[in-house]
Amino acid sequence: QPYLLTNFELDGGDCFASLDRRKAWNSSTALLEKHAVGMPLVSKSAGGEKQVMYQLQVAAVILPDPDVAAAEHDLLYKIYTIKRNRPKLLYTLPTNAPAAAGYAPLIKAQLRCSGGGIKQSAVVRVNNPASAWDCGKSQGKPL
Repeated sequence: QPYLLTNFELDGGDCFASLDRRKAWNSSTALLEKHAVGMPLVSKSAGGEKQVMYQLQVAAVILPDPDVAAAEHDLLYKIYTIKRNRPKLLYTLPTNAPAAAGYAPLIKAQLRCSGGGIKQSAVVRVNNPASAWDCGKSQGKPL
């Protein structure tokens, strides 16, 4: 996916005066107000802290390297099996929702396990391609 940048980041607002934390907050707030598209949304958190959200407009786009994007796509959508100590492509997962779903896009899946928490950056590899869509085969415990 392309990486989006705003004028706040292009002006160095994300790292301006980072060595002196107190001044960084003051200058960051001023820069956010300068580049905001509309009025900030002010709310209170559950802990009673004031939260201010600014909406910024995209000013630049960094496109990924095609080789890196292809490798990332292969990592996410291809399932391999090991035969004679070498990986062999077993199945390529579809990038679109199944026709039976009736709508697209699908919600991004979250890994859960009854044994404890799972980092969401984990990549699960399964040799059965049906397990990519058939949650019943995992019996509620994908790992």
